[in-house]
Amino acid sequence: MEKLFLFLKKNLIWILLFGSLIGLNETFIASFDLPSHSIILSAITLALFAFARKKMPIKGSSFLVLIIALLFKINHEGMPGCTNNAFLCGPLALILLGTGFELFSSLLAKRDKNFLISISLTALFAFGIFGGIHRFSLGVWETSKFLTYTFLKAPLAIIFAGVLFFFGKLIVSYSKKIELFKTKLVFQNGLLGIVIVVLWLFGTFAEF
Repeated sequence: MEKLFLFLKKNLIWILLFGSLIGLNETFIASFDLPSHSIILSAITLALFAFARKKMPIKGSSFLVLIIALLFKINHEGMPGCTNNAFLCGPLALILLGTGFELFSSLLAKRDKNFLISISLTALFAFGIFGGIHRFSLGVWETSKFLTYTFLKAPLAIIFAGVLFFFGKLIVSYSKKIELFKTKLVFQNGLLGIVIVVLWLFGTFAEF
């Protein structure tokens, strides 16, 4: 219990930030009628889970981020683009991505190349189960759609997420050279806190 308290004391701001960013992606970005909608959303979410785990390489951290993301999504009413069951169109996909990443990143080492493996396994896991539910449990998808979703969209999401993770690492490396990011921890946390509040206000009151 003491270890959990110390972990939350040190990392709560990051859990809230990454969870809010994933929640924003799963609500705001989801509201756009984009081509390859599920690929883009899942890739961004997976990349953010990878960044969060890199920042907090401790078992259970991805699950905590997932909880915040779900709360953000629930806080914003409506599931844009839902054509079947509202639960299956939004939260279930997010739950599969979050729990999958927690599972695979916990099993693998902390090196960057294994983050890419975790991204890959999570995408195959989440897309396979999500597609299987729609095809075999609900029967609302044709077999061709299930195969396309599982064996084409999942690999594309893996590639896109990998690219985002790679370029994100470059941006983080460059940002460490900027004076703003060399300020005291209290100031940094204050800025991050403002960002989190703005994200939640946007998610609460914006209509999209």
